[in-house]
Amino acid sequence: KCNETVFFSLYDRLRMEMMYVAVAESLHPLRYILPLNEWIPVYCGASGLAIMAFLPQEERQRIIERTGLAPVTELTITDPATLEEHLARVRAQGYALTHGQRIPGAVGIAAPIWDPDGQVMGSVDLTTPEQRFDASRESNLAALVIGCAQSITEELGGQVPAYEQLN
Repeated sequence: KCNETVFFSLYDRLRMEMMYVAVAESLHPLRYILPLNEWIPVYCGASGLAIMAFLPQEERQRIIERTGLAPVTELTITDPATLEEHLARVRAQGYALTHGQRIPGAVGIAAPIWDPDGQVMGSVDLTTPEQRFDASRESNLAALVIGCAQSITEELGGQVPAYEQLN
C-alpha cells in the first residue's frame, strides 16, 4: 500500500533477541535489504522497540542489564532512562518510530504482534530511506503498520491485551 520494504520479526523470550523472518520488498531501487533469520538486539530500531515496549518491566530490565545497551549506530539509545521514556511513548501511541537507530539513514515504523496469550511475540516494521520519509505522512504510515500488525495478530489467533496489562 505504500511501496516501502516491510519486515516481519519474531521475538525469542529465552534469548531476549529478535530476528526478521519475512520481508515484502519495495519496488524502489533505493531500499533496505536486511538478512533474515539472524539474531539481533531488541533494544534498538523500530522493530525491536515495538516489541520491547510491551515486554514486562522485569524483562526489559534484564535486556538492559544483559546488553548494556551497546550502540549499534551512533543514534542507538544507550541510556536506560531515555530508553524507558521512549518505550513509554511507544506504548502510548501503539507504534515505534526511529531514525537511524539500527541502520544509518533509515527510518522505521513498527507495531507489535500479539500471541494467543496476549503477549508480544514480534512486530511488523516499515523501513524507508530518510530521503523518502515525509514526516507529514507519519500518522498514515503508522496506521497502515498498526493495521497490518493487527491482521497478522488475528490470523495467528493472537489477542491484544487490555491497556492496563501493558504497563
